[in-house]
Amino acid sequence: MEQKNLKLERFSMFKRLLMVVSFFVVCGSSVVMAAKPVVFFSDLTSGPKTGGKDNNGLFVTVTGKNFGAQRGTNVVAVGGGAVAGYPIWSDTKITFQLGAAAATGNIVVKTAEGSSNGIAFTVRSGGIYFVSATSPNNPGTGTFQDPWRSPANFFKSYKAGDTCYFRAGTYPGRYGNQTSRPYNISFYNTGSASGAAGNEVAWVGYPNEKALFVADDNTVYNGAIEITSDVQYHVFSNLHILGRGDGREQVRLYAENNKLVNCNIEGIKTLSYGMIGVTASNLKIWGNELYGAESGNKLDHVIYFQGGTDNVDVGWNYIHDNDIAVGPVFSWNLGSASSNNTRIHDNIIDCRNSSDALRLAGIWSGGGGSIYFYNNEVIEAGASLNNDNAYNAIYVGFGTAYIYNNTFFRSRGAGSSYVINVYAGAAAQVKNNIFYNQSNCRYVNLASGSLTIDSNAYYGGAGSLPSGDAHPVTAAPEFVSASTTDRNLRLKATSPCIDKGVDTLAVAPKDIEGIARLAGKIDLGAYEYYTPGSEPVVVENPDPADTTPPAGDPGSGTVSTGTGAGSETTETPQDPVAVDPAVESSLTVIGSSQGRGSINPDRGETVLIRFASPESGVFGCRIYASSGELVWEKQISGVAAGDFEWFPRNMASGIYTAHVKGPSLSLKKKIAILR
Repeated sequence: MEQKNLKLERFSMFKRLLMVVSFFVVCGSSVVMAAKPVVFFSDLTSGPKTGGKDNNGLFVTVTGKNFGAQRGTNVVAVGGGAVAGYPIWSDTKITFQLGAAAATGNIVVKTAEGSSNGIAFTVRSGGIYFVSATSPNNPGTGTFQDPWRSPANFFKSYKAGDTCYFRAGTYPGRYGNQTSRPYNISFYNTGSASGAAGNEVAWVGYPNEKALFVADDNTVYNGAIEITSDVQYHVFSNLHILGRGDGREQVRLYAENNKLVNCNIEGIKTLSYGMIGVTASNLKIWGNELYGAESGNKLDHVIYFQGGTDNVDVGWNYIHDNDIAVGPVFSWNLGSASSNNTRIHDNIIDCRNSSDALRLAGIWSGGGGSIYFYNNEVIEAGASLNNDNAYNAIYVGFGTAYIYNNTFFRSRGAGSSYVINVYAGAAAQVKNNIFYNQSNCRYVNLASGSLTIDSNAYYGGAGSLPSGDAHPVTAAPEFVSASTTDRNLRLKATSPCIDKGVDTLAVAPKDIEGIARLAGKIDLGAYEYYTPGSEPVVVENPDPADTTPPAGDPGSGTVSTGTGAGSETTETPQDPVAVDPAVESSLTVIGSSQGRGSINPDRGETVLIRFASPESGVFGCRIYASSGELVWEKQISGVAAGDFEWFPRNMASGIYTAHVKGPSLSLKKKIAILR
């Protein structure tokens, strides 16, 4: 086991998930690319700027690309203010401490190449505490100088808005409100407090240190984190979890509105059902490394969905080296419940090193739903090598699966197995994917149900092409490198997959690296090709300090400046803007067209319609033409603030009105479209 751990530790999630974010291979040689920074997400989106170490407040981690291998003169600003320090700086990850100059606004990374998109952050009050397994004092006082020795002390005392940093060490005990439960941290039944929207409780590994939670009991229910019983708004970040026993799940996310981010989770040896068990809605599982399962049992899964699981977002994870036989990696067994707006995106999923060909997804049973797979790089997903009819890499058995802009590399199988198979009562839309198969695996099949298929690339596999694809690409996709040991699945300039995609912008407006897809120029697969140094970077939340207001009355409702490219989806890969309950209702419109205060859809530009309310609930956005015709509408539920994103691809030039309505909010703003 130790030898295997050493091998696995060589693969960090950020080396693989973002493996060539600063380099391109051109004519056989590597050259450093200068490009604007892009931020994918932040682990924390609100918290204090005082307290904690040196009275400089929270440590916050952002993940993205093009930050620079060394900081040099590069900086991070929060609400326009410089941060206090940088314990971690790499090309894909920055951890910084807020400091006195930070303010409510956007987190923005600034380099010589320009400023990144912004991630909303709210400065607020809250406690900051510390735990160290090696603290000389027991229990300690929870300060940086005198940390608690046990996580139980934080568990017993935390309030909404508090953050605890765990120093290096091993934490093998049971620290929750139910010590009879075999989980390191158990929020089970009564006695566990929730955080609140914009006032989360955060459990965070200290920067540059390894806080290891060990789930080592050989009991049926065994794991590291169990959050149930409507305990909401907790964040678990930068924790290391090792499962050694016979456990049900390493992490049980059985309550809504919780977030698992940047964690390192090594799988367990014997039957476990799942590394992560999901039986709740409105969850975020972002930026984790999930590896090392070795049960060899097909009933195990990396993420196991059961019960109602609406609005679950699984993004930017690196999943690899899991021996769970045929698996699959993701499994849905929902009974009569639904899984609406579940998003599996921007992940690298390496299905090698399993004792059988590891499947990607089994959408087995449920009462309906919409499941989105997009922008994933999937390596050697399989259909069983030992049974040529029973398995497919993706089994669609209920609801509708939207499978867009993925790169399936060296998929494998036997006999009549397929990468995707659709069955009775289910539907799938399969668009803009690259299927680069081994010769023993077929492509896409409609056993029954419904299939919409268009503009995919097919190469190397068995059998005929799907008959319904009117725009197939059948030549070799021309990756930068199709080597199994040193792959680079970006496209060469000569690739036949460039600009061959149909419109998937409503679901996947950006590629796996955050590069904007432009209408009419969408490439196949997870990666957009661009000329070095000219990629169109999406900026959803421009820093007010970096923008110039449009001419005219700011209260008129015209579009403020920024840049964007986009989507009609209401789901974005950022947390909604955190809102103080005391703040008044507000509505803001953000867009860009060369700084003119209008937007031009021909350039792929979008409008962000940002709202905030003192109350959470269901919010609807309707957009009307000047004639009064309703041209677009969307809803977001379970939030008090957020963004609607509108891509008016077919709208004529003119003035449009956005009306957002919900609890304690009914406001209108104008939007100018100029083609």
